[in-house]
Amino acid sequence: MRKFHVAAAVAALTLTTASATGAQAVELLSNGGFELAGGSLTGWSTTGSVGALTAAQYGPCCGTTGSEPNYSTNHFASFGSGNVSGLNAVSQSFGTVAGRTYTVSFDHGAFGAGWQGLDVLVNGVSQGFFNAPAVNNSDLTWIGQSFSFVGNGSPTTLSFQINTTADNVDALLDNVSVSSVPEPATWAMMIIGFGAVGGMVRNQRRRQTLAFA
Repeated sequence: MRKFHVAAAVAALTLTTASATGAQAVELLSNGGFELAGGSLTGWSTTGSVGALTAAQYGPCCGTTGSEPNYSTNHFASFGSGNVSGLNAVSQSFGTVAGRTYTVSFDHGAFGAGWQGLDVLVNGVSQGFFNAPAVNNSDLTWIGQSFSFVGNGSPTTLSFQINTTADNVDALLDNVSVSSVPEPATWAMMIIGFGAVGGMVRNQRRRQTLAFA
């Protein structure tokens, strides 16, 4: 029976720890969907030609289609619209905790004809993402992407950019997120919990020893 009680305590601790690790991730970016103020790049630094546009705004030039809200009310960052050459980029900075893992996720696509790559830079490391051929249907354009990195304890800048000559395809970016589940509190709960279980085991052994003395 005593072993059962210890096992029950360990099970309770496991459930408590699971609840702690199930805590919601903390979002570190602002305006990752480009919807503030009815569609804007507020919170982001920009270089070159980048705009917060909708698929409907591409209609006159590119014949875009789609259903609501994807067509006229969903905003996204559009790179190099108007066949603008050179570097086009958006970036945003945020703080990190050394050793903690962060997840970057975003939706990537393109309108027009052809292909358009998107380079993502964080912590001095660059990763390239290529969408499928550009699709002018706003319901089918997007491809979800994600990757993780480890924080170094200093402010970090996340940048999305293309560097291109004039073309007839525009890279698109939407639903950008950087998140991390807070870990220190979870580990603290585990340490306290394991200490409590250890104390219970020691007390039970002491009572057993006294009972047989």
